Amino acid sequence: MVKKTLLLSSGGLIFLIGMITFPMPVPIGLPLMIIGMTIMLRTSPTARKKFIKLARRNPHTHKVWRRARSYRKRQ
Repeated sequence: MVKKTLLLSSGGLIFLIGMITFPMPVPIGLPLMIIGMTIMLRTSPTARKKFIKLARRNPHTHKVWRRARSYRKRQ
């Protein structure tokens, strides 16, 4: 339980730092946001369900995620 809470809070913190640094000229914000989101989605089933629901609601986003998943499976 403690491990899950720590992972979820650290993922959220990394995502928040990524959002803050996203507009900066150094391209560090987007990778931080992706890492934070990955940690949160792997830790919380509720977050994963909400993310999938949001992705399906937006067809373009859903298409990008499907392409990224297929790329990951090929490697």
